Amino acid sequence: MISAGVEATTVRIRILITLSYGEAETGSVEDGLAHLRTAGELVSTLPEGPDAVGLRAIVKDQQALILHRAGRTAEAIALYDESVRQLEDGRASGAVGTATLATALVNRGLTHIAFGLPEAAERDVLRAIDLAEADDLPLMKAKALGNLGDIAHLTGDVPRSLACHEQAERVFRVLAPDLVARTQIDRARVMLAAGLADEAARQLDEALVVLRRRRVGQDLAEAELARAAAALLQGDPVTAWGLAGQARRRFRRRGSTSWAELAALTRMRAEFAWSASPGGAAGTFVPAQGVSPEARRVPARSPPARAARLA
Repeated sequence: MISAGVEATTVRIRILITLSYGEAETGSVEDGLAHLRTAGELVSTLPEGPDAVGLRAIVKDQQALILHRAGRTAEAIALYDESVRQLEDGRASGAVGTATLATALVNRGLTHIAFGLPEAAERDVLRAIDLAEADDLPLMKAKALGNLGDIAHLTGDVPRSLACHEQAERVFRVLAPDLVARTQIDRARVMLAAGLADEAARQLDEALVVLRRRRVGQDLAEAELARAAAALLQGDPVTAWGLAGQARRRFRRRGSTSWAELAALTRMRAEFAWSASPGGAAGTFVPAQGVSPEARRVPARSPPARAARLA
């Protein structure tokens, strides 16, 4: 029989795990990780057994997810490797459900994709699909299909990538509408890689409406950055400059350093493109639609050195 004290500690651990992701997404990555450190300390006070093993693995898995979302890929993979091993053991003992293990495999797969390891990613995704099919988890299978789309993108198979994302989106629209905007970002990136800037822009404009309302920092910043890339391909460097700047500020507030650097590079590319345009040569510009007034303030005829400092 579980004592009242152990039960209360277990509930607190689960609350901290849930709270950590919300804090990391809407506040800062470090605040989210701090909640997980507290959760880990509480797990160490539990009696050793299946429940403690399962919770220890879930805390590690959540740490890996937050680090992956922040662009700290190498750290995330190391933690995922530990957590997946522990979750496999936890599932065997009955302390961890199939959905929890499948989620970890899907997320580790995403991290392998970010690290440029398509074969390792595919192993994780196919295992997750097997688990989802065996336990009738259609939403989990759709998430795994989205990963297959990312793997196809990584290996240059654009048609397969788009097909996988479209299949995933159809399921999301029925079972998890909140995930539609995320898959629209992923589809748009594939379209950008194929040079389909207008189609990508339409996907991202839809996603941005939802993400700005929900104020999910990482996804919103990624959508703004992708939309900036689309604007560059469309020959609209002013919009690109503003959106990349907005994305960079969001990434920096979250502590997503590598993402912020990518946004800074995109902003520099936009400024160079604008300075080389007829409007840039004349020292004038037309404010972009859908970009905040602060983001519209583009300096006239900025030389390369100034562009580097601004980025």
